[in-house]
Amino acid sequence: MKVINLNATRETYSVQIKHSILFEMGLGIAACTYYDFHHTFEKPIEYWKDIEKKLPNVVRKELQYTHKHNTWFALLQLLHSRSFDSLESFFHFLDELTEEELRWRCLPYIGLQHEDNRRKASHKEKTAIASFIKACQHHKFFPTYIKHISSIDTSVLKRHLKIISEGWYETVIQPNYIEFTSMLERDAQQKRALQSTYHPEELVKYITGSTYQPEPSIHQVILIPQYVYRPWNVETTLPGIKVFYYPISDDNVSLVEDPYSPPSTLVHSYKALGDETRLKIIKLLTERDHSLQELAEQLKIPKTTLHHHLSLLRAARIINGKGSRYFIQLDYLTSLQEKLQRFLEKG
Repeated sequence: MKVINLNATRETYSVQIKHSILFEMGLGIAACTYYDFHHTFEKPIEYWKDIEKKLPNVVRKELQYTHKHNTWFALLQLLHSRSFDSLESFFHFLDELTEEELRWRCLPYIGLQHEDNRRKASHKEKTAIASFIKACQHHKFFPTYIKHISSIDTSVLKRHLKIISEGWYETVIQPNYIEFTSMLERDAQQKRALQSTYHPEELVKYITGSTYQPEPSIHQVILIPQYVYRPWNVETTLPGIKVFYYPISDDNVSLVEDPYSPPSTLVHSYKALGDETRLKIIKLLTERDHSLQELAEQLKIPKTTLHHHLSLLRAARIINGKGSRYFIQLDYLTSLQEKLQRFLEKG
């Protein structure tokens, strides 16, 4: 049947690229408390252990609290409230928030249809809290996180966020401030220069390595460069906004280019490929998408072991997941030979 399309051109989102050392701080706290992922980060496991040792005892205690209650998420949510030029300005903003406003900003955005419950949950309405939790019952930590944020004494939460932020900033950020800010600034400028050349969706794919199709409720994508969570992209959703904290490019990590130093993405990818089980997973996913349960049954391995392999493959961008299913990123996989060739020919 022939069809005449009377609609206008398909709408897409706009893209904003911004950076802040405070996002680097928040993501660093998140990464440090995400113990199950330490083996997938560019920084070795010893790096995270060393940071914990350097932190004052009072900060280390709050770090354990962050791990237990995922309050790093609250920190990142709050950092999106406005542009902060310093940790002091963020603390001043924190002090001014009412109890309800603080809870509302910390609670996750899970869709426009749940915004009424999010607002009511910030006022500690039990029915709304229960409905809000039920709406995201399959999320890894949102149910327990929502319960905690909805019930905690907000003065305790403010104190906790200040201690963990200040402790991390003084121990990790301040000694490397110039290095970190220079890397983030270089990468943000480099990516902004591409905005006039790329369509928004193409730009997001180029920078993050992932395709992000427009959604009806999302009108803007914010891209934020980060160093500490490399090689991962970290995603979150705010009202009307999709946020990608993307790993900065290798050429922006150091100003001195070493022709014998391979790109970290290339190293991670080939490390991920160098395992029999992971190659079997890739083979299965090239045939069709699989759920975790299906992969576990096919490979006859425990789910905990499978999670380990899947996290390495996802970190290397060879596979991705949507909902409960995993799929191959064939374009990226086939581009590895070209990336290897470029490295070998680099003079």
